[in-house]
Amino acid sequence: MDIIENNGNCMMQTTWHTEPNSNGGCDEGGCGATASIPSSKKFHMNATFDADGTLTTYIDGAAVDGYYPTPDDGAKQTVVDTMKRIGTVIWSSQWEGWVPSDWNCPGYAGGLDYSEFSVSNLVIFAPNGIVQGLHPTKCSDTDDWDGTDDHSDDHSDDGSDDGSDDGSDDGSDDGSDDGSDDGNQCIIDSNYDYSGYDISYDDVSGSDDCCDGCYATQGCAAWTFSSDQWGDVRCYYKSSKAGRTYSQGMISGYLPNNDLTRNTTSMLRGAAKVA
Repeated sequence: MDIIENNGNCMMQTTWHTEPNSNGGCDEGGCGATASIPSSKKFHMNATFDADGTLTTYIDGAAVDGYYPTPDDGAKQTVVDTMKRIGTVIWSSQWEGWVPSDWNCPGYAGGLDYSEFSVSNLVIFAPNGIVQGLHPTKCSDTDDWDGTDDHSDDHSDDGSDDGSDDGSDDGSDDGSDDGSDDGNQCIIDSNYDYSGYDISYDDVSGSDDCCDGCYATQGCAAWTFSSDQWGDVRCYYKSSKAGRTYSQGMISGYLPNNDLTRNTTSMLRGAAKVA
């Protein structure tokens, strides 16, 4: 789902890609709707996901509409199923090649070497909570928080996540202690591997060491314990458990929400400055 694709400072497009083929509909070519970028070059971008999977984007409050082709019920259901299965990730990038409405915009010399963009004041409204990955800094934690709780606009220029629960957790959120001595607690997830999203690893004596190690590792949200045939016994520390897959005999775990926020706040503030 491309919340916003820009052609320089001229045009933007919101594009659905729900089918990994070229068979029509919202396929690799996508279902797209275009709009002009405001002359100020700085604008508010808002994205909302309805319960039926409909994505609606707004640029300075005006809905981006007129999709061609029009996303059908199958495309919307793919969005719903994907949200429930793995959730969403916000990703900003720059590229050369295809751009929306290239016939309506002037040519630009220099390519990426002369191009830049910025994203600021990104706000995510997550009514169902955030159950995977890094928990963002809360609005109430920022210096300019005015005490209100208005989620009407995310004030970003690259879109927002709807924060939906991806449904991947098996419900084993029992708050059980991993047996560590210092009181750190992790939710144990037996028979699951958290693939990818690695931060670092430690050589350990057993899985009981993983929870303490995750607390001691900045940005760690989850971990997977591994003991292989070559004698390597390790805890792999992860920024997310989004790669959760069933694997008989594996032991993984993740931090409870309150401790996860504490463990990642400083890392998130640094990332916000980079953005």
